[in-house]
Amino acid sequence: VSFAFEGRGVMTRSLRLVANALFSEFSTSRLKVQCDSDKLRNRALARRVGFQREDNKEVTSFPKDVQPRRLHICFVRKEAR
Repeated sequence: VSFAFEGRGVMTRSLRLVANALFSEFSTSRLKVQCDSDKLRNRALARRVGFQREDNKEVTSFPKDVQPRRLHICFVRKEAR
């Protein structure tokens, strides 16, 4: 999101809408968000939308265009809100 729109809840509303649509329209029972451990704002976003921390995961292989990071944090949401 552009700096001009930060802090306005755009990403929170977007993630909430997508998650709720997947739960209701596609009968999804579990969604997973994975983010780099050093991305505090991404972690906070997942929590705001109802995702709970599940585990840490070492990542050892990366696509060629991705900057390697060692640790990812997984958040899971199991029911619609």
